Amino acid sequence: MRTARRLLPLATLPLALLLSGCPYESSEPLSPPGEASLDARLFGNWTCRLHEDEKDARVTFLAFDAQQYALLWQQKDEEPALLRAHRSELGGLPFLNIQVPEPADRPAERAWSFARYTLEGDQLRFKAIKGEAFPKALPPSELRAAVGKRAADPALFEPLADCRRVTQG
Repeated sequence: MRTARRLLPLATLPLALLLSGCPYESSEPLSPPGEASLDARLFGNWTCRLHEDEKDARVTFLAFDAQQYALLWQQKDEEPALLRAHRSELGGLPFLNIQVPEPADRPAERAWSFARYTLEGDQLRFKAIKGEAFPKALPPSELRAAVGKRAADPALFEPLADCRRVTQG
């Protein structure tokens, strides 16, 4: 798989977030970061159970700027990883556009993956858009329209992670 080979230097990164069942990838996000708004409910620390490997991870959502998140991803006995994300709303549902900001010197190789999320109380669930859901290399406007039309279709997604907010105490 092209993505796995490209990210081999980041082997400590919990690839389940980006590679669970080979989710759909695009060279462009669903919407530009400049159009995004932050969902303040995501800020803080979460313990997540990954569906791919049933491992736990600690994910911290921080504001990178007024439109983007920095996600710190940590798994036991592994180096922490930093991810870039921003929010899109399609079909009335929230999505995260997720990117590994590496390799920094080759931005064209930094693919975007997409996850719809639901948040109920202290429970956060992520589902990725399946890799075979759409033709590869759709122009951003066509991809956005296609995802928007099918945003509520459960067949479009595969489970990624179930998370619980970490309470301070």
